[in-house]
Amino acid sequence: MYKYGFAQVGLDTSQRSCHDRSHRLRLSRWYLRLTHVPGLLHALCWVHSERLIHKLILLNEPHRQAQTLVRGQLWELYRDLKQYAMAPDAAQKSTLDARFDAIFTQKTDFATLNSLLKRLYRNKAELLQVLDYPQTPLHTNGSERDIREKVIRKKISGGTRSDLGRQCRDTFLSLKKTCRKLGISFWQYLLDRTKGTNTIPPLSELIRQHAAARASMSY
Repeated sequence: MYKYGFAQVGLDTSQRSCHDRSHRLRLSRWYLRLTHVPGLLHALCWVHSERLIHKLILLNEPHRQAQTLVRGQLWELYRDLKQYAMAPDAAQKSTLDARFDAIFTQKTDFATLNSLLKRLYRNKAELLQVLDYPQTPLHTNGSERDIREKVIRKKISGGTRSDLGRQCRDTFLSLKKTCRKLGISFWQYLLDRTKGTNTIPPLSELIRQHAAARASMSY
C-alpha cells in the first residue's frame, strides 16, 4: 500500500521512512484519543478471533486434532458467555474467567496454534468486557450490517462528487440507522424536524434512555 502511495506522490526512498513513521504516529494518537473517551468501551469480536484459529494451515493429523479441540472449547465458552450476558451471575463470572485462562494458556502439539493462543490471550480484557458490562456485544456483526448499505452504495456510484456530498450522505445514513435502532420512522423524524414541530425528542436523549433500560435489564 505504501509503495503504491509513494510512487503516486513521487517520494524517493529517503522520504519513505519519515512518511511511514509520521503516518503511524498519527494513527497511534488517534487510537489513544478513541480508547480514552469517557464511557467508551473497547471490546474485540469473538467471531473474528476464532476465525484466526480456523484459518491456520494444518500440516498433519495432530494439528487438525489440536485445532478441533481448541475451536470446540472456544465455542463452548462463547455460548456460556452469551448466557451470562442474559443473566449475569457473580459466581459464574469467576468460572468463565478461569476457563478463558485455561483455553488460551494451554499447550498443544501445534506450535503455530500455541503462538496464536498466546497472542489472543493478551487481548483478554477486550474479549471479556461482557463479564463487567453484560450489554457489550460479543461480535461485530451488527456494526458490519450497519455499514453494508454504505459499501453497496459506494460500489454502485463510486462515491460522492464533493466533501459536502460525502458529509450529507454519511449524516443522513447515520440518522436513518439510528432511527431504525430506536424504533422511529426516519420519514416521520425528517418531517418532524423540517416542519419544526419537534414532537420527537432528540436522538441523543432516546439513545441514553435505551442504553439505561438495556443496562438495567442486563443486571
